[in-house]
Amino acid sequence: MARAGAGWFVLAGLALVVPACREPPRAPQRDAARDAAAAGPDARSRRPSGPPARAFVIEDPADLLRGPCASGRLGDVRLDNGRAAFILRALGEPFGRARTGGNLIDAAALPDGRDELGEVLLQLDDGRRQPAYKELGFVPGAPGEAVVVARGADARDPGLEIETIYALVPGAAALRLTTILRHAGRPPPAAFEVGDAILWGAASPRAVGLPACPPAPALVPHLAAVGDLGSYAYLAADPVGFRCGDDTGSTWTVLAVFDPGAPGGDAPGRTVVRWVAVGERADTTSATAAAREGRGDPLERVAVRATDAAGEPVAEATVRLTGPRGTPPETLRTDAGGRGLALLPAGRWRATAETPARAGAGLAPFETPLVEPLELPLGPPGRLELDVQLAEAGGGASARAPVRVLVRGVPPTPDPSFGGPFSAGGAGRTFVAADGRSSRPLPPGSYAVVVTRGPEYDLLEETIDVPPGGAGRVQGTLARRVETAGWLAGDFHLHTTASTDAGTPPRDRVLACAAEGIELLAATDHNRTTDLAPHVEALGLADRMLAVAGTELTTDGSRVPVGHLALFPLALDPAVPNVSTPVPWLDLGLAELAAGARGLPGALLQWNHPRAPRDGAFALLGLAAGDAASLRSLDFDLLEVADGLAFERTAEAVADWSRLVGCGRRVTPTGGSNAHALAAPPCGWPRTWVFAARDDAGGFSPDGLGAALRSGRVVVSSGPFVALRVDDVPVGGTVVPRGRGVLASLRVEAAPWIEVTRVRILVNGREVLAPAPTARPPETVRLEMQAPLPIEGDAAVWAEVEGSAPLPVIEPDSPIRPWALTGAVWVDANGDGRLQFGGAGCGP
Repeated sequence: MARAGAGWFVLAGLALVVPACREPPRAPQRDAARDAAAAGPDARSRRPSGPPARAFVIEDPADLLRGPCASGRLGDVRLDNGRAAFILRALGEPFGRARTGGNLIDAAALPDGRDELGEVLLQLDDGRRQPAYKELGFVPGAPGEAVVVARGADARDPGLEIETIYALVPGAAALRLTTILRHAGRPPPAAFEVGDAILWGAASPRAVGLPACPPAPALVPHLAAVGDLGSYAYLAADPVGFRCGDDTGSTWTVLAVFDPGAPGGDAPGRTVVRWVAVGERADTTSATAAAREGRGDPLERVAVRATDAAGEPVAEATVRLTGPRGTPPETLRTDAGGRGLALLPAGRWRATAETPARAGAGLAPFETPLVEPLELPLGPPGRLELDVQLAEAGGGASARAPVRVLVRGVPPTPDPSFGGPFSAGGAGRTFVAADGRSSRPLPPGSYAVVVTRGPEYDLLEETIDVPPGGAGRVQGTLARRVETAGWLAGDFHLHTTASTDAGTPPRDRVLACAAEGIELLAATDHNRTTDLAPHVEALGLADRMLAVAGTELTTDGSRVPVGHLALFPLALDPAVPNVSTPVPWLDLGLAELAAGARGLPGALLQWNHPRAPRDGAFALLGLAAGDAASLRSLDFDLLEVADGLAFERTAEAVADWSRLVGCGRRVTPTGGSNAHALAAPPCGWPRTWVFAARDDAGGFSPDGLGAALRSGRVVVSSGPFVALRVDDVPVGGTVVPRGRGVLASLRVEAAPWIEVTRVRILVNGREVLAPAPTARPPETVRLEMQAPLPIEGDAAVWAEVEGSAPLPVIEPDSPIRPWALTGAVWVDANGDGRLQFGGAGCGP
């Protein structure tokens, strides 16, 4: 039952909730003839028209949207007009990155109603501040228009009043957002930026193969993101464009600068207007046209038809459109009959078509309008046939297991694209073969194919030719080269569609981790509790993998953000939907966060990417690198020293850990991919090897994982495996020396495709030995040695290994390089059972 009306009220979340981020259904078949009828014969001055729009509180589950990232629940607000639907979060508990409700969380074209958007929220001061909405209600609009208004104030400055008006007009697929800022306080604040954070969810803003945001101070005229089911666009009122920045899964915009203190400036207020549009096809043009319609831009009709060499239609082709100077490239998806219709700005354009199996036959120039279909020929199809098995050390029968495949074009053949960035079935140049076998479309040409199972195995590298109408074949075996008996490989920083800035479904995340040889995994979605165990079970991997429930307390929406704190393993109640965090986080300090987390039985506390400038705890606190006196007061178990999305900060985080350990603090170092997309970075790059005294994770328990990590017997790595012992005691253990020194034993292994150039042994953070590797690839054992270490007093001993060559399984622009760090071996020099070392720099 829908309830609509005018007037003010407060919307709060209800107890009944719906699970978010369901498995995505298949995209619907599109019909260009239907699209043409909707557009009309003359689209130049077309204005949307249709049934009246409506806004109402959702009281019936049938009014919720579906789709991989649908997060709406009963009590939220829906605006729709028969063509598109948008859902605003009710006031109440925080959601995603937002501190309050009143923000856009779901959007989809109708009648399909399948959502792939994360959330859109207002940001101030370069993203460091958010509004705190206190009221959400309906107000009258123009005839046929539905209007919802959110009112509140800046969370840090109550004198800054904020009002955001959401308006939907009949027939439009774009929601207009108008934000008004007024400052009533004294003195007025310094000037700051006004914009939005767009968390794209399962849609990719790199749909046309280009970064969404150019370097500052360049402007973009609009943003667009494409999913598997539809698309989204973001457009500002100023046709000149706006500034923006982006990272994995999110974009932040700067629409204006609010300066209430400037003479003749913005003291009365500042207004910014923009549109968020949905497209009914998995291309940019359906969404950008809807956004431009909302702004009233003139558009021209363009019709295309994709064909093969015989003139027969080619279904589901992607048409790439390059427009006039300053116009971003666009994409257009054809229907089952090879037809496509787009509405574009006037000008001269060029078009080419492609499919996963066929390359385009060249660029076709045209000028808008284009009423008669432009014929776009495609070349003949091709295929890739793959059959790869595993061979364990010591021989034995070959085995089937998931592997990851990376395919690059050999010039002049372009790189292929197997899909958007999130699916294990195809993400850019990579895909996962669930049992090492695959048959998939690939345009004719020459390709370099790399097959990997992670750093414990060989690579399979082959260059193949795919003939027109034929197939290129890759067949072989990946042999285990690195012996890790008793150790299990883990990644404890993973995101799925439950995070509003990630689009990888839980099943695909598990499959991708399995393909990298990961055996232990924790889902750490932003402010959501996620459990991957059901997907491990469904994929038949429970004898090889242990998945534990977890979350990442993401404090971006707090008045004073304090970083990201991961909690795992968590105990779940199957009767309670896990749509939020197990403990509060909003506006809490580090000590309060830790105190709440300590009430969760068995949970480990891990500070993620502590030195990341925007969301690292230590960076936000302004702590100097290695400031042990301040760090010692923080309560946590694990420190993520290597992060796949912040790998360039590894040295800083290692310095923090080093100083803590050098002051006697037993903190376990970890490494995690922080994977949001499928393979940028891949799961397990970097990883944490954990000693579990077993060779498979079947039957290993969450409590056992917790104990193993607390013991500190770990190796953090992006490739090499390092075994360190001191007086035959492994990392995590304590040595009582028999004399004035100890004997260090070190063994460094790496697969033949991983470089090792530097090895160091450190005592209390000071390098005491730097032995050179004694072997080079293809040898696996790069160094095996023993050496005495002089020890003066209690100490911590560990090893660090580095290489400089790029990793062939990682995208070339990634900073990830071969590297490894062991946990510490503790030395109790006098055998009194107490570790006493560090000095004045360690604090009390």
